[in-house]
Amino acid sequence: MKDRFTRGFLSGLIAAIPSLAFAIISFSLKWTTLRWAHFAALLIYGRKSTNLGENVFSSLAVFFFCGMLGIICAFIVPKISSTNYLLKSWVFSIAIWFFVFVVTFLFKVPGLLIIPYKTAVSNFIEATIWGLSLGYGLKWFDRRLTLSHKQS
Repeated sequence: MKDRFTRGFLSGLIAAIPSLAFAIISFSLKWTTLRWAHFAALLIYGRKSTNLGENVFSSLAVFFFCGMLGIICAFIVPKISSTNYLLKSWVFSIAIWFFVFVVTFLFKVPGLLIIPYKTAVSNFIEATIWGLSLGYGLKWFDRRLTLSHKQS
């Protein structure tokens, strides 16, 4: 796959899967009060999801957002260098995590003004999982591209 845009989008989407799995486990074990899908629901509906359809839609919004962020990261990483994908994608994901928390606080988004410590930590771990998975995906796609060029 030669298109960096597509590689970034797919890497972001794929990276969202283990992140979402952690979020569901973390929420069911009461390690967090809010998953990223709850953040999305609060931003989309102005409240938490109240039914399966709303929950699925807000989760799809998170997947789409992760794909878009994957595109941005895919274009940033080679501008810096093509080494240390995992570190760069992790730093990128933590910067996004922090930015989202700051923006929701600055804009006083109802339901997101006061975030419990356990939720902040759980969301940090969720962002870490996404960032490392994103870096791995970007590196994997780039390696495949390099290998296909060498075989041509």
